[in-house]
Amino acid sequence: MRKIFILMTICFALIAFSQTSAVSSSVLISEIKIGEEGAADNEFIELYNTTGADIDLAGWNLKKKTQSGAESNLVSSSKMAGVIPAYGYFLISHPDFKEALGADLAYSGTSYYISANNTIILYDATGNVMDKTGYGEANDFEGAVAPAPENGKSIARKITNSLMQDMDNNSADFEIKDVPDPQNIASAKLVPSSNA
Repeated sequence: MRKIFILMTICFALIAFSQTSAVSSSVLISEIKIGEEGAADNEFIELYNTTGADIDLAGWNLKKKTQSGAESNLVSSSKMAGVIPAYGYFLISHPDFKEALGADLAYSGTSYYISANNTIILYDATGNVMDKTGYGEANDFEGAVAPAPENGKSIARKITNSLMQDMDNNSADFEIKDVPDPQNIASAKLVPSSNA
């Protein structure tokens, strides 16, 4: 009886872990900048395609989750559109800064914002979590929370040997970037050296 109880406990733990962990992802959240003092809507979320094939983002969904656990759309599945090139980037911003940042897509509404201590979650067209990044004092994250981006700075995924780091641990994968570097579909591709 004790063995059955232990086995059931392990099974429940694995189920709970699988629900909170991101699936090994073909598209990663690669950089996040939250609004800054004096320009609350000067923010962006950059995505990166880890594969050698273009990926159509139609039907995907980008959401934020507050520290209290409330989840809401940044880009709804009906508004998500565009193709992220192989080993390329895709930039999403607040509508007010779409042109200034050269973003490929804007949030679905002008009242949508990301804030301190949020979690950014990317879903594919079937509702699977492709990637998520919790920063600051967020309560939902991969592994451990990423550092909080300071005013005017961003958090960006670490890159080693032209390979974007993805250890399913926000704390280990992200670092503060003093000068944000938003990249879009026209930016130079980051091709891993093994594929160059």
